[in-house]
Amino acid sequence: LDPESPQRIKAALNDPKLIIWLKEPIGRAISAYKKGIRENNWDCSLEKFLENNLDYCLDRGMYSIQIGRYLDLFPRQDLCIKVYDDISQDPKNFVREIYQFLGVDPDFASPMLNLKFNIGAAGQQKRIQVVVFFRDLVYKCLGPIGRNWIIKAIQRTEAGNRWMQRLLNPSENQNESYQNLFNRYQDTFWDDIKGTSLILDRDLISLWGYDDW
Repeated sequence: LDPESPQRIKAALNDPKLIIWLKEPIGRAISAYKKGIRENNWDCSLEKFLENNLDYCLDRGMYSIQIGRYLDLFPRQDLCIKVYDDISQDPKNFVREIYQFLGVDPDFASPMLNLKFNIGAAGQQKRIQVVVFFRDLVYKCLGPIGRNWIIKAIQRTEAGNRWMQRLLNPSENQNESYQNLFNRYQDTFWDDIKGTSLILDRDLISLWGYDDW
């Protein structure tokens, strides 16, 4: 998002290979909100959060502007631009294409490939409050090192991810949230998605369902 970042990367690394990962912008904004609920114990509505964090939630979804800054400095073949939707449909091929872009073994298959990470949370406040209480108690006793160990241990186990998904399953009506955000920001996002589609030579309008709204 920082307009100076491309120049700083160019100065520090000269000709790096860059990977850009895109998610449907409204979904990305909601994910940012859920991440804040989970990690920062925010107690506010989605609408209030957006009012106070427009750059964090919305400006970051203006992809064509940000990608354009990098294309001004780096060759297109040095940018690997991936779409979030593809990893859920075919995770093996998704990472294979990244490995090929980086020039490493494309046949490497991580045993963690099909695990889900950073599972969102919004709603179910009573359950979340109980989890947060015990989490903070454990963190206080163990300190930063113990805290980081626990987080990594949970994320690296299939059982831990299933437990987090059940316990912190969002109850908020996501379809309603998407619709409300789209009604408010559809014109802005529409133009930018069209520009991003031209950069990728891919119809993101249809992929992300904007032609159905």
